[in-house]
Amino acid sequence: TYVVVAAQYWGTRGGVLAAVFTIPLNIFLSRSEGLDALPLGWMGPIALIVGGLVLGRMGALKLRFQTEFGERMQAEEELKKYQKHLQNLVELRTSDLSMTNTWLHPEIGERKLVEAALRDSDKRFRELADFLPQTVFEIDVEGRITIANRNAMVNFGYTQYDLDRGLNASQMIVPEDRELAMQQIMKVMQGESSSGREYRALRRDGSSFPVIIYSNSIVKDGTPQGLRGIIVDITEHKRLEQELFRSQKMESVGRLAGGVAHDLNNFLTTIVGYSELGMMKLEPTQPLHKDLEEILRASDRAAKLTRQLLAFSRRQITEPKVINFNDVLGDMDKMLRHLIGEDIELVTLTAEKLRSVKVDPGQIEQVIANLALNAKDAM
Repeated sequence: TYVVVAAQYWGTRGGVLAAVFTIPLNIFLSRSEGLDALPLGWMGPIALIVGGLVLGRMGALKLRFQTEFGERMQAEEELKKYQKHLQNLVELRTSDLSMTNTWLHPEIGERKLVEAALRDSDKRFRELADFLPQTVFEIDVEGRITIANRNAMVNFGYTQYDLDRGLNASQMIVPEDRELAMQQIMKVMQGESSSGREYRALRRDGSSFPVIIYSNSIVKDGTPQGLRGIIVDITEHKRLEQELFRSQKMESVGRLAGGVAHDLNNFLTTIVGYSELGMMKLEPTQPLHKDLEEILRASDRAAKLTRQLLAFSRRQITEPKVINFNDVLGDMDKMLRHLIGEDIELVTLTAEKLRSVKVDPGQIEQVIANLALNAKDAM
């Protein structure tokens, strides 16, 4: 009994100690009653010790089980308390989130409207930029192009893939102008205004064309972030400038030709007048009379030429008439022979049923004379 009780309450050590102290007690009690102590000899004490060990081990396991069971029950109680606490926190947080959602719902709706308006604005900006005939662009502080409209792709031959790879603006300027262009970009980023500068732009295929670039800086929080601008292709403008220059040059030549024609006309008036006076003094049968007739015909053609020069100089309006080319060629045959010289043979072949045309006779004679002289020069 002592051993069992000790093992139950104190474990293995308690059972062994109870067995050790019980052996002398059993010997004393058995002798006091006149009985043989431990009739089985020393097997009795050994059995008590082994029994104490076994019962002690069982007691220890029981105590451990009771301890673990108690701890588990305590942990479950704490877990239930913590679970309840968490549930209260979740309910409280859910209530807070519900109230926050109620407050944020109008703001979220407003933000969605703002985002939709921004997307619509960006779309309209893109469409407007793509509609422009000029190149619209933005670059960062490193010179990389960040935004470009459709005209930039078409006019320069690049694609969106090239922009995504980090196309640099300097690649779109001919090497001779790149240093000047980069200097101008730095000045604009530093706040200097750009009223438009002319450069030679470079396409992807290597061809170049003249452009004017207008740009201003992009500043955020006082720090330059890049620049945006417009590139205007002035190829047509340059062509018109050249045409205007040629037109002004031709106008100057026309004024000079008009002055020469006017003076020549005065000389021809004198030649015609004296020729007519000479013919009046001579008989038609005389050889000199025929020479004077030729002089009058040549003077008449020269007068027509002066009228052509005056028309070229815008001092006289052309006078179209219905004429036959065969007649014009017949009248000019002798004069053409003198123009081209004796070392060149002139053969005139005319059509029998040539239709009439309405032209200025002086202009047509000038055209035929020019053709004959050009042919002479070519031979």
